[in-house]
Amino acid sequence: MDLFSSAQSVGLAAFFTAGCLVAGGVVAQARAARRRLGRRDRDTDRDAPADTTPVEALVGGKRVLVAGTLKVKGSCCPRLEDAMPVAATTFEQRETEGTYVDGKDVMARESTVLWCDRAQHLRVVVGRVSIEVQGPVRVVLGADELYPECAFDQLRGRVAERVHASERKAFSEVTNMPKHGVFRSVGHGDQVVIAGIVEPVANEDGPASYRSPGGSWRLRPDETGTMRLWSRRRPRVRGTFGAVRAYATAMLF
Repeated sequence: MDLFSSAQSVGLAAFFTAGCLVAGGVVAQARAARRRLGRRDRDTDRDAPADTTPVEALVGGKRVLVAGTLKVKGSCCPRLEDAMPVAATTFEQRETEGTYVDGKDVMARESTVLWCDRAQHLRVVVGRVSIEVQGPVRVVLGADELYPECAFDQLRGRVAERVHASERKAFSEVTNMPKHGVFRSVGHGDQVVIAGIVEPVANEDGPASYRSPGGSWRLRPDETGTMRLWSRRRPRVRGTFGAVRAYATAMLF
């Protein structure tokens, strides 16, 4: 047997085996990622409310859930992670505060911190009724979501600048979210459900009515200080590659 041919055969076999192992690892990782995303989608789907309030049942001063189309009049706001124009954008993460005695952490307290921004003129259109949205919006389920693979203070470019320039809210409840938080956003034309306190707005022609163009409605935050908003479709979730793209875009914008 030719020694050179034998060595060449062994090398090809080793190369083929290594390729199979790499391919198997990629497939396994892809399947695991799909399982994680599937679990995440199922969890968020359960959070989206279904018992929305019909416009004919709106009563001033009541907390309602309104389903409709999100509309922006004028300019959108820049998405926090990459400055793309959107209707509303948030970054949410857990925050831990500890009580220290003699240099030791004896009690850790967790909370949820939210940074949010939105277009200045925002409405939810339900059929022929247009409801003005006034106040901070907390996106609970976004049409687009980005799960960063690094801590927030490691995101460079102008991401941190946009986040810190937005409005900050803190909540005592701790929601189920990834270690490094999550960016969420919804855009102009997205189908959404939004929760808030509804109020009638009268103009010169008369009081608000869902049948009459003489008045309209507006939504304002409830006791939490925000209006919770859910996208009505499954979000486009971006992970590791999305974080890299957002990082690169932020360096330019």
